[in-house]
Amino acid sequence: MKDAILAAPPRFFKNLLLDEFQSEAIWHLQRNTSTLVSAPTGTGKTVIADFLVDACIKSGKRIAYTAPVKALVNQKFRNYAQMVGRNQVGILTGDLSENPDAPVLLMTTEVFRNMLVSGAPTLKKIAWVVFDEIHYLDHAQRGTVWEEAIMLMPPAMKLLGLSATVPNASEIADWIESVHKAPVAVVSHTERAVPLEHLYYNRMCGTIKPEKLMYARTSSVLAHKGLDIKAGFLSQRDLDGLRSDRDLGFQDDSNHLDMVRYVAANRLFPCLYFVMSRRGCEEKAHQLAAKADYLRPREKEAVRVAIKQELTAMALRPDSIPRFAQVSEMWRRGIAFHHAGMLPATKQIVETLLERKLLRVLYATETFAVGVNMPVRTVCFDSLKKYDGREVRYLTQGEYFQMAGRAGRRGFDRQGTVLIAADFGAFSQQEQPPIWDEQKLEPINSKIQLSFNFVANLAARWPNDRITALLSHSLAGFQNSENTSVFRDFDQKREILRRLDYLNDDGLLPRGEVCRHLHVQEILITELIFDGVLADMDTETLAGFAAALVYEPRPAETAFPFVPPRWLAAADIALARVNQRLDGFAEIKPEIYPAITPLIRAWVQGRSLNRILRDFPMSPGDFVTACRRAIDLLRQISDAIQALDRASVPAHTENANDTDMPQKIKEAITALDRHVVSVKL
Repeated sequence: MKDAILAAPPRFFKNLLLDEFQSEAIWHLQRNTSTLVSAPTGTGKTVIADFLVDACIKSGKRIAYTAPVKALVNQKFRNYAQMVGRNQVGILTGDLSENPDAPVLLMTTEVFRNMLVSGAPTLKKIAWVVFDEIHYLDHAQRGTVWEEAIMLMPPAMKLLGLSATVPNASEIADWIESVHKAPVAVVSHTERAVPLEHLYYNRMCGTIKPEKLMYARTSSVLAHKGLDIKAGFLSQRDLDGLRSDRDLGFQDDSNHLDMVRYVAANRLFPCLYFVMSRRGCEEKAHQLAAKADYLRPREKEAVRVAIKQELTAMALRPDSIPRFAQVSEMWRRGIAFHHAGMLPATKQIVETLLERKLLRVLYATETFAVGVNMPVRTVCFDSLKKYDGREVRYLTQGEYFQMAGRAGRRGFDRQGTVLIAADFGAFSQQEQPPIWDEQKLEPINSKIQLSFNFVANLAARWPNDRITALLSHSLAGFQNSENTSVFRDFDQKREILRRLDYLNDDGLLPRGEVCRHLHVQEILITELIFDGVLADMDTETLAGFAAALVYEPRPAETAFPFVPPRWLAAADIALARVNQRLDGFAEIKPEIYPAITPLIRAWVQGRSLNRILRDFPMSPGDFVTACRRAIDLLRQISDAIQALDRASVPAHTENANDTDMPQKIKEAITALDRHVVSVKL
């Protein structure tokens, strides 16, 4: 990219007429200025990143493109491989590494953060980094990753942040400027390329404008009872006293089929129908498929061809995919579902069919709004509430618009339509749903929570004064100058590592050297390595152990029957020893799910996925995710053990270093990484 300052913002990129905000952002990038772009979903922020990727390649610079989820990283990898050539693009997602020295490197933000915290030499040659979905800074569990990555970026590395609309974009830019002592341009755009119309829908009264919702509810109840509010049978006081529909013996029986019929009748396909549960997605898709068929014979043939092409590309047969006959018949009717519990291969087929305009209705969970970038004409909501891991609550403004913003295809639709199921039985005079307003989006606030890995790596690489300076540049400190929680968190975790002999005043000890290479369950895994427990494991046990430490069971998931593995008792002993040494100062309580080990053992032994899922009722996508995360952890363990090789290990811990371990880990990874698990998208 030329560093020359242009006199005026560019008007075109690859024959595409740029919007004003796109042109402004590109102008800043051409000036070699870090830039933060805040704009609604679907307005074309990707074009700005595409320009930067193209410019870096032309000027011989390397660029890293980060995104929050692997699905989005995979999509970007495919897009850029097509745009600039496969040999120019690499991908890193923890469990997958391909062409890591490529000029364009796609990765999850977690991987980028991990490379920064460990001082990976590869990053020294990267001139630019793109943070897609940078508003994830506000994510309760994962925001730490974005904050630490920005804090740790080398000063010479420039940043392009792409965000959905946030009200405090300028504050975030000011924070980044304070960290890197370099200007950050802010480009804010509030106008949607395709405007949205937000409506509620109920079978009895059709579409309802949000401001008329409660009136429509009351009118419907009265109509059901044969009463007429206009005739004055009930006073306003009477109306206000109606606490629920049960007061009038009224039950609303509207459902998703009614809303989809409305969408079909008004030619509003394709439709993305958000449902807040996986099971709900599947049930509704099957219910619709039993009653509707939206595709013509020629389109059905196109579906058949697309399915065959995708399976051939992934080297899979139809019988490799659980319940394939059912879902493929649904696809031939123009109907599908999409959620994280599906096989990645199945999700890929669904996304391909949507891209080719062969789906009319797609039932999906919230993850679709982040995982892929595929606009539709209409977005439907089955509910405005979600379970966030702690409670059932209404969607935030940001969550709602992240999903609703998929409505309206630029260049195809004059308007995007958002329909919300108006369940009158759930609404009352006391609890009215939120008013959705993009002017009331929640600001980004720091969610930083330091890990033992982060503390160990800083202690290994930097002196205390530099660590203090780094922590003082956290977003938490920037947003509240009296905020000392980050320092307290760091000091507490450093003291824990001291008490456990992971570090001392001179730096890291052998345990600390192992800890700094682990990104999950650092303390437990380190202790088991030094106890020699991992060295005693065979290939199958290693694979099961890794999966048990990374698998996150779904709420209310039934535990599988299993015989506790031998290492589980050793883990209990190690944890008891650790907590005894901490003596009440803190307590280490890792999450372990050993019930998954028999499934992983069966897979490593070569059993088919269909056979495993007959014996253990688990979502195929969750199984693949567990395998891929286990692969990632096994690679971390391998790196940690190699680090132990390079360190001076005292004689009493020599059992921690089994010379066969690297080979056993390699064999475990190979056994896990096969068939549907190995499909690279």
